[in-house]
Amino acid sequence: MKTRAHYFRRDGTPIEDVLEWGRLFGDLDYRFVAQDTLPNGRWVATIWEGLNQAVMPDEPPLIFETTVFSQKKPLGHELEQHHSATEAEALLVHRQMTEKWK
Repeated sequence: MKTRAHYFRRDGTPIEDVLEWGRLFGDLDYRFVAQDTLPNGRWVATIWEGLNQAVMPDEPPLIFETTVFSQKKPLGHELEQHHSATEAEALLVHRQMTEKWK
């Protein structure tokens, strides 16, 4: 049985060393893909998690997360969340959620 990777770079390539993942995750410029504070105070943030959130083994690795928060500071409660497999998909979801929640 083939073991599936758990950690991935933003370009989707596997990371074998968890220390590399930790270094990348700690780099906020690398982690944050997009963020917008909406006129109503809601905050939409899309981040690279690098940790596969896929439930089914035949799904592509879901390594990006877009979340809508009620406010940015202090961090509000989550209103909606979506996981994406690619950065392009994550940016599309970010734009859709920004439009939906403004």
